[in-house]
Amino acid sequence: SKLDLEKMKNDISLNIVNSYLNVLFNKENLKIAKAQVIISKEQLERTKELVDAGVQPKGNLLDVEATKVNDENAVVTAENNLALSLLELSQLLQIPNQGFDIEEIPVNIDSVTLLYNNTEEIFSKAVESQPEIKSAELALQNSETGIKIAKADYLPTLSLNAGLNTVYSHRQGKEDDFFIPGNTTTDPPILVKNGFFDQLDNNLGEFYGFSLSIPVFNRGQVKANVNRAKINQEISKVNLDDTKRALREAIERAYINARATLKEYEAAEKSVKAQEQSFKFARERYNLGATNSFDFEQVRNRLVNAQSSLVRAKYNYVFRTKLLEFYYGIPIVAE
Repeated sequence: SKLDLEKMKNDISLNIVNSYLNVLFNKENLKIAKAQVIISKEQLERTKELVDAGVQPKGNLLDVEATKVNDENAVVTAENNLALSLLELSQLLQIPNQGFDIEEIPVNIDSVTLLYNNTEEIFSKAVESQPEIKSAELALQNSETGIKIAKADYLPTLSLNAGLNTVYSHRQGKEDDFFIPGNTTTDPPILVKNGFFDQLDNNLGEFYGFSLSIPVFNRGQVKANVNRAKINQEISKVNLDDTKRALREAIERAYINARATLKEYEAAEKSVKAQEQSFKFARERYNLGATNSFDFEQVRNRLVNAQSSLVRAKYNYVFRTKLLEFYYGIPIVAE
């Protein structure tokens, strides 16, 4: 039905948005991975200088070289993840993957707040717009109509019958003539043409009739049909209530998840700022030979993890808010 098609379109739209945001997420992760390769290369050059100067042992140089290789492997992994996410999106859009890419839309979250204070406002809007609710309501209306139809069999039935007929006769190889015998003395016989249309007109017949049917012996069957229709109505009511309950639960989960991802984003944002300051200080100490490569790597890894967590929290929050907007009745994909 049209409502089922609308629900299918909504589900596909949600999957496309989620897949698109996943591509953006992997693009940012790739940028983070490439930035780490640049840092590890700089660290390797500086470590060589420190080892040559006798400030650090040669073992530190081997550690940094291993770190650089790991960072390069991380770039390969990030590139593969991006390629897979682009493939998934192109398949959802049903377009060739060869050379496929997307336009990057900046996703900035400033003054982060949820657009809605509670789920009741969203639920009231969703009931008006979601196709599964409309479909369940339509099924209930149809069941109510079914009761009226079933009860109509209790009523007498008055029928009007009317008919019109004619006939045409013809023998193969003979003319359609009509012989009228006459008096051979004064009135000779007459041969009259009696063609197709003449016969239809001459043989025309009509009839009319009325019939009244009063249900007497089939009231048990009618009663059973009415009861069956009432049961269908109760089933439709239960289905509508179940559909509304499922929708309410989905909205409540989406709202809780949106609040949770908002808190995750705020915490990740603070963590990145703190780790950036820590990394800046550790980098300066390492360049001066005041700390070893192991300690520096610990600080750098904390920064990378914080950056990745921030990117993940950002796109999770964007998707959760888009989901709430969808339930509110705001189209996910502009037409």
